[in-house]
Amino acid sequence: MPLDEALKLSQIVFYGIAAILTVLTYWRATRGLLNTVFTEYQRCVILRLKELSDELFAEFDEDSPKYWARSDPMKDIVDAINSDFGRARDLIRRSGEFPGGVLVGSDEHRLSALLNRTKSDPFIPKDLRAAVTDLLDSRLQVLTEVRHQVLEGYMRDLAKGKHAEDLDSNWNWLHNRVNDGLYKRGVGVA
Repeated sequence: MPLDEALKLSQIVFYGIAAILTVLTYWRATRGLLNTVFTEYQRCVILRLKELSDELFAEFDEDSPKYWARSDPMKDIVDAINSDFGRARDLIRRSGEFPGGVLVGSDEHRLSALLNRTKSDPFIPKDLRAAVTDLLDSRLQVLTEVRHQVLEGYMRDLAKGKHAEDLDSNWNWLHNRVNDGLYKRGVGVA
C-alpha cells in the first residue's frame, strides 16, 4: 500500500471516529448537562406559576393584605375629589366645571403592574400567559372605564351643586355604582 493511500485511509478513519465521538458526546450531553438546564428551567416555570397563582388569588384571600374588602381605593379617590371640591367650591360652582381629571386607584396600579410583569415573563408558558394577560387586561380596562365614568359624573354633579351636602358618605354609593358596572360587564368580585 503506497504512503498516499495509507494517509487517505487514516484520514477517513480519523474523521469517522471524530464524527462518532461528536454524536456520542452530544447524545451524552443531552442526557446530562442539557437535561440539567431543562430541569432548572422547568423548576423556574413551576415556581413562577405558583407565584402568579398566589398573586391572582391574593385579591380573594381573606388573610392577604391585598384582599379586595381590605382596600378601598374608591374612598381614597373620592376623598381627594371632595378635598379639591372643598378648597375651590365657589370657583367650581361658578365655572360649572370640575378642574383636573380622575385619579387612578391603587387596585388599577396593582393590576397594571401585574399585567406588565406577566406579559414579559419568560417562565410562564405562552398559552397560559396569553389567557392571564387577556383576563388582567380586560379587568383593568373595564375597571378604569367604569370608575372614570362614575367619578367624572360625580365631579360634574358637584360642579352643578348636586351631592354636596354630605361629602363624607358619597363614596359609599359611588363605590356601589362602580361595583354594579363591573358586574354588568362581567368582571365583578364574584
